[in-house]
Amino acid sequence: MAGRMASRVAALATGLLIVSTMAVAAGTPLGADLRAHRQDRGALIVLDLYGSYEQMGRQQVELLGATSRELGDLYAGRWRALVRAQGLFGSVVNGVILPLWAAFGGWREDSGFFEEAAGVAGALGTKGTDGVRFLYGGVFGGGSTVFAATRSATADGRAIIGRNVDWSDDSGRRRPVVARYHPENGDLVYLAASWPLIIVPIVGLNEAGLAISINFFDADDMIGLG
Repeated sequence: MAGRMASRVAALATGLLIVSTMAVAAGTPLGADLRAHRQDRGALIVLDLYGSYEQMGRQQVELLGATSRELGDLYAGRWRALVRAQGLFGSVVNGVILPLWAAFGGWREDSGFFEEAAGVAGALGTKGTDGVRFLYGGVFGGGSTVFAATRSATADGRAIIGRNVDWSDDSGRRRPVVARYHPENGDLVYLAASWPLIIVPIVGLNEAGLAISINFFDADDMIGLG
């Protein structure tokens, strides 16, 4: 009798452990990929992201934690202010053009931009188009310049990309982010240097050595065209 009772207790404990493990797995964040992780190196945040672009968008939000919600609200407020400042044109862009672009822009476009934006918005519990709004709310009103040097122009002959960034860090709230993307669809692994929720690389470099850089400056109080 005591032996049977002990066996039942052991079986029940094992079952509870399995169920608990399954529940944790079902609620596991990071876009269902446990390889995704974050490192903090001083003020720099380094993210390793894996999976589909939608999953990697979700992983960014989850790895950044409360910062994602804070900056999402900040960017959304700036976007709304920008829309108001542009009057009817801003309302048309916000209410018609941007939703259409977000809905159909991914057709025959394979960068993963729209999927990643949808992942960011989904993880924050907002509309899919808000992932694009966060981007523009975060980058308008600033810009940067960039230089590149190679071969004899550098001390060791290796390529250097340098940047002067004129965007604000919002009194330290926007820490710089370097994200290492590991797409599951066969795209090359690449690095993107940017800020939280800004899902385009201000400077980017893929494993084949191709570098890209955004050079955007809007000196006037108006909508820039990028």
